[in-house]
Formats: sequence, structure tokens, C-alpha cells
Amino acid sequence: MSKATTLTKKQMFDALQVLKENVQPSDLAEASSYVIFQNGRVCAMNDSVAVSVPLFCEVDGCAVELQLLYDFIRKMPDKEFMIGLNNGNLKIKGKNSIAEFATRDDILFDENFINTDTTKFKILPETFAEALNFTGFATDPEKAAYNRCVIYDGCMYALSAYRGAKYDMGDDAKEMFEGMVFITPECSNFVNKMHPTKYLIQDGYVHLYDND
Repeated sequence: MSKATTLTKKQMFDALQVLKENVQPSDLAEASSYVIFQNGRVCAMNDSVAVSVPLFCEVDGCAVELQLLYDFIRKMPDKEFMIGLNNGNLKIKGKNSIAEFATRDDILFDENFINTDTTKFKILPETFAEALNFTGFATDPEKAAYNRCVIYDGCMYALSAYRGAKYDMGDDAKEMFEGMVFITPECSNFVNKMHPTKYLIQDGYVHLYDND
């Protein structure tokens, strides 16, 4: 096993859990079923959400089926293990368990999604999570015109054929967001668990950043 790195089960499981909870598999995006090891991070993406988590190991430039890896790590008895590439496969070796997973090198994570330069980010209103939770139910994921919440003039709105919602985010929010900002409610799991404090709008995406 070349360039093996020692990790704890908790480090790997926590990282995979964030990906699994926030990136839903999609028939429109084959990559959505994979965890991507890239530049010291584990990443996952579908057609509307991309998430990356620091996991510093020597594995780089390959993808593994997320569910298979998640299930193995969740059930493995070892608290610590070695991870690396072995003849093109991802190999995990603990004291009492060992496994190899087929990898793919044709699934890559867009580096534009990884933006950790916090000097470019703006403060996220404290009411953001509550507004998203309140309005998200009114969206319709099956209709492109209704599958986003909208932030405008300090309020968050959502509208579909049979539902509507509005949440006043406070006077501070009017200065924190310029124009209209569209947010997918799919990010609510990430927002509720990771409590992001900053945001950046760039390249057609809203980047949410938490301290980890």
C-alpha cells in the first residue's frame, strides 16, 4: 500500500456522514453516488449541491462509492486504521479488519467549489437557518421554477403551486445580501448541523462556510 496514512474511525466516519447527509444521490449526476478524495479533502456533489470536508491523507484524485465506504467504516471494529492506494484500489487496513474498494479516476470535484479564503466571504445573518427551515417546505423540488427559496430585501420567500412562505430576516439582512439570492433548501441539513457563519456568491453558487 503506497503512501499510507493513519486515520481514526471517527475522523473518517464524521467526514463521510457530512457528505451522506447533505448530498443526495441523483439520477442526473452519476458522481452523486461517490466520495471523491482530492487535495486533502473528501468531497461529494450532485446537480445542485457540492460539499467538501478536510481529511488530510495521501489518497488523492480518485472516487469510491460512498455508500459502500460508509457502511464499512460504520461497522469496522478498529478505532484506527491505515488508508492508501493499492494496485489502483483504495485499501483500508486496521488491526482486525481489511478491505479494498474499486476506484474511479474520471470523477473529479470542481476546484471552484473549494473556497476557503475567508477574506472573500461575508457574514451570514443569524436568522438564515431559521428562515430556510421556515420557508423550505413551500418549495417544489419537482418544478424548476419553484425549487428555490429567494432572499430579497431582507426577507426569504418560497412559492409553489399550492404553498407560499415569507420570513423576515431582520434589518441587518437587507445590507448583507445584494439583489435577489436563490438558495436551494437541500442545503438545510448542512446549515442545521454545521452552522455556517459566512457566505460567498461566486460562479453561480452560494458558498457556505463553517469553521471546520
